[in-house]
Amino acid sequence: MSEAKKYGWTGQGLRINLTTGEITKVPTQKDWIGGTALGYKIFWDEVPPKTQAFDEANKIVIAPGPLTGTGAVCSGRTSVTTMYPTTYPIHEIGSAHLGGDLGAKMKYAGYDFIIIEGKAKEPVYVYVNNDDVQIRKANHIWGEGTRRAAALINQETSPSASVTVIGPAGENLLPMSVIINAKSHTGGGIGGVWGSKNLKGLAIDGDQPIHIAADKEEWEKLVNRNKELLGALTQTVVSRYPHPLFEYHSLNSRWSGMPGKQWGAANPPINVPLDTRRLSKMAFRTNAGEFF
Repeated sequence: MSEAKKYGWTGQGLRINLTTGEITKVPTQKDWIGGTALGYKIFWDEVPPKTQAFDEANKIVIAPGPLTGTGAVCSGRTSVTTMYPTTYPIHEIGSAHLGGDLGAKMKYAGYDFIIIEGKAKEPVYVYVNNDDVQIRKANHIWGEGTRRAAALINQETSPSASVTVIGPAGENLLPMSVIINAKSHTGGGIGGVWGSKNLKGLAIDGDQPIHIAADKEEWEKLVNRNKELLGALTQTVVSRYPHPLFEYHSLNSRWSGMPGKQWGAANPPINVPLDTRRLSKMAFRTNAGEFF
């Protein structure tokens, strides 16, 4: 087994050229750390410095991390690196992060990353099922909203495929448009980048294993312990209390950190000593647990 495969990576990625239709496999370098770093390295090596978001020379690098698909806590995000159309006055590189099952399915299909380059002559979507990689016409799906587009692609490929799509906003290159996977969305306006390449969507399915260099029982203990700790936290962005920083607040928010609250899963338990509603303490949040 290669070193890359032993430590969470599959050992390879895909390069898909929409202009030529060429699809090639690229080896994963063992010193690459994660999806965002991988994306920036590819842009550093391959994309001219003055490239703008909707230029054909722009690329899209879709890359999760080495632990994605293993069950490790907080490993499910996928980095999507490209030139952002939302930066002004010039477009600059950025990595949007996407939830859903895209990253895990990529790893199950046997790929650590996907590089999409060029521009299709007409609307297309990409279908990946292990070693079978296809660029399919999407004229009949172009113009559909994200939910219907995803459903149509699932019907044409596999019900279990992870589908990532853009809607009419991305097709029309709107700067704040997004890509959607399983109701999770990116930021950065990269839906327009997909639209500029006539790329309607990406469907991925696979059934290959992911290998990690760890004792199985110790790994499971570590994962479960992290679940215990993180289960006591919350990442919600809606304040439970009125605050000059927020336009909206709700008593039903999970953001319950305030003096007297306790992070009971920590060992030893941690009491919140300060008012988390203060501007300087916004990141110090805990969850009281009453909503779970």
